Amino acid sequence: MQKTRKRMIILGLILVSLVAAITVLSVLERRLVEEDERRAVLDVPEGWQIILKGENFMSMAEQGDILWGGSRNGVFKIDRLTGELIEKMEFCREVIYVTSVLVDHEGKLWVTHQEGVATWDGKDYNYYSEEDVLPDNRANYVTLDSQNNIWVGTWGGASVYDGNSWRTITEDDGLSDNMVNIIFEDSLGSMWFGSYIIRNNAISILNDGKWQYFTMENGLPNNNVTSFLELKEGSMLVGTGFYNRGGAAIFDYKKGEWTIEKTLDENDGLAGEKVRSLFKDSLGNLWFGSEFDGIAIKDPEGNFTVLTEEEGLSHNEVLSILQDVDGTLWLGTLDGITRLNLDAVRRCSGVDTST
Repeated sequence: MQKTRKRMIILGLILVSLVAAITVLSVLERRLVEEDERRAVLDVPEGWQIILKGENFMSMAEQGDILWGGSRNGVFKIDRLTGELIEKMEFCREVIYVTSVLVDHEGKLWVTHQEGVATWDGKDYNYYSEEDVLPDNRANYVTLDSQNNIWVGTWGGASVYDGNSWRTITEDDGLSDNMVNIIFEDSLGSMWFGSYIIRNNAISILNDGKWQYFTMENGLPNNNVTSFLELKEGSMLVGTGFYNRGGAAIFDYKKGEWTIEKTLDENDGLAGEKVRSLFKDSLGNLWFGSEFDGIAIKDPEGNFTVLTEEEGLSHNEVLSILQDVDGTLWLGTLDGITRLNLDAVRRCSGVDTST
């Protein structure tokens, strides 16, 4: 009996020791991970900051001292002045795989995601889906036009909300394809619709009741359209690509028609063939985010600089770009946000900060 009790006591001590050892190892492992993450944040150039590693930021929007970030896992509210996370938004319904976020002229937050559109005005949530106003729940993009109309691109067409009612534009109305990945209004009043994951009919442009269409057959680098950027009135830059193929195209407006004047690829200075995102900063630099190869910066004189993870990016896939009112640049990537203050932006683009 005594031998049995001794054996049980010994076994108990062994189990307690094993649990303690596992706990210690777990704590050490967690500390090592935290240390690695801390080092990852510290090992970036002066003026840089890495935020929310592990999240992919498809879209961002500024609202006062708040930066809204749309990610696979939802919407994050970030302190724009410090870069610190304030909270992850808890919608009444599941809002994941967020593709874009927008703050409208009334301060309402709009969010497109895999199950439609969600809005939040600071007090109440609202939801739109194919059960009521959208042609398809798979919402890709939301934007605001010059008349304060809300446009939503979906897999089933584009929907526009004038503040009172919704209407939908599809192939029957002139779209070349119902899959609308991105929408943009230029200074001339033209509405640009870009499609993605299709073989034909990549861009549809509606200008004064007249439609124009562009594909690879008439000069587009790739039929998968990712981004639109207006360079100036009558000049547009379009990002395209799928996997490791694509490029950018420059459009000019002449004699009532849009034409492709030039295309850009790696040979011209892009970081990678697929252009994932486009932006023009306050210094006049053009930023071309890629799928695999980092980001290329073209200064006003035409010189290119490429930044990758080796230079400090949180990830080489740059999904979205935003510059806030203070000049801080936010690069939404597949693995967090890379935040650069204005001096860092100047240095990256070769601007002398000593003057």
